[in-house]
Amino acid sequence: MEPTGALEPKTFVLDTSVLAYDCRSLTSFGDNDIVIAKVSIKEFDGLKKRDGEVGANARGVIRIIDGLTEKYPDLIESGMPLPAPAAGKLRIVDINRSDVDPDGQIVLTAQKFRAMGKNVTVVSKDLILRINARTLGLSAEDYTTDRVLLNDLYTGIARIPVEELPRFDGQTREAPLPEEIRESEHEFYPNQFLIFTKDPYERVAIYDKARRLLRAPAYKLKDSPVAGDKIAPRNLEQALFFNLLMDTSIPLVTGTGIAGTGKDLMALLAGYKQLDRSYQHIVIAHSGYAMGGRDIGFLPGTLFEKLEPWCQLFFDNLNLITNKRVESGSKEKSRGEISIAEELIANGELILASLAHSRGITWHNSYIIMTEAQNLTRGEIKTIGTRIGDNSKVIFTGDTQQIDNLRIDASTSGLVQLIERVKHSPLTGHVTLVKSERSAIAELIAETL
Repeated sequence: MEPTGALEPKTFVLDTSVLAYDCRSLTSFGDNDIVIAKVSIKEFDGLKKRDGEVGANARGVIRIIDGLTEKYPDLIESGMPLPAPAAGKLRIVDINRSDVDPDGQIVLTAQKFRAMGKNVTVVSKDLILRINARTLGLSAEDYTTDRVLLNDLYTGIARIPVEELPRFDGQTREAPLPEEIRESEHEFYPNQFLIFTKDPYERVAIYDKARRLLRAPAYKLKDSPVAGDKIAPRNLEQALFFNLLMDTSIPLVTGTGIAGTGKDLMALLAGYKQLDRSYQHIVIAHSGYAMGGRDIGFLPGTLFEKLEPWCQLFFDNLNLITNKRVESGSKEKSRGEISIAEELIANGELILASLAHSRGITWHNSYIIMTEAQNLTRGEIKTIGTRIGDNSKVIFTGDTQQIDNLRIDASTSGLVQLIERVKHSPLTGHVTLVKSERSAIAELIAETL
């Protein structure tokens, strides 16, 4: 019997939308071959001038293709070797049908390769194009390389039944891993909260992966140092989140949860308590996407006046935390008193930041809260994250069930991507908050609609 040999590579025909969504898609298909219709190159010429991530991706694709065509001018149609980590080839094919729209030319390109006996799949972010391709008998898929299923999303917390609860040393507040955990096949991550249970008791620990031991949380729900304040963690997840927020050795923290779980309130509470002690500034940034994806148009006024509606939640929360409230038109206001937010802004301790104006900025000695981060793409998350300077901490909060950016969904949100991609690093920590503390009716609506 003759050996069968290696399987022939598949051929993926990429739509313009895929390349504009992720310029790295050219190297994301392993040893399979990629085909691009020449009409997509023409479309990039228009996209490259756009602001934001689409324009940046278009320019990135153009640079890659320019380098390949310069290096392999005789292999443009037969197949140019793709750069690592890819191991396949790239073909650029001209259907030469000016009477057919760009989407139609991409489908015709796929049909051409199917007629050549190739195992062809059209890859597109455009739902209509995928449907049209399938009606012609072609295989068509969404670009899902960067998708994360929400059911599999890292929560930052694991519950583990044990025979004996771990005992923390009175001085070091550390404990060895239980023997059954060492033999377990479970994978735990740096700064993950492990809740050991032995009915009816439980004990919470933070996993120190580098040293393979457990640390006791500094702040517990029952004896938190903020328990005497008006605002304090109300449930276990809030208390665990607060631990990460107060730990200056963890410069990147993410928190997700439905509306009312206290993500932003806990983030602001921890930031305010560390102001002038660990950090010089609190920076509040908003994703800037309006509810339902509606374009709110141009906002007049100064940067503060533009951002104030987005940040009103934090102003209200500052009033709750400090128990200081000055309403517009009040007697205190008429006597010249200002709110705590206005006072902090005037002193340079509270900064409102715009995502659109963040390039070129570096935040040193700052505690940065990026709210509504579920609406950000992976590129936008990268833009914010790479602004972080010395002695700074960044917190991304969001509700993955309320996405207003029409270009992404819950599985491709930059926040979701961030949580999954950085969970292996000791510089990060994450908690999924589950209980709404806003009101019973708010929790009911958040869970049922």
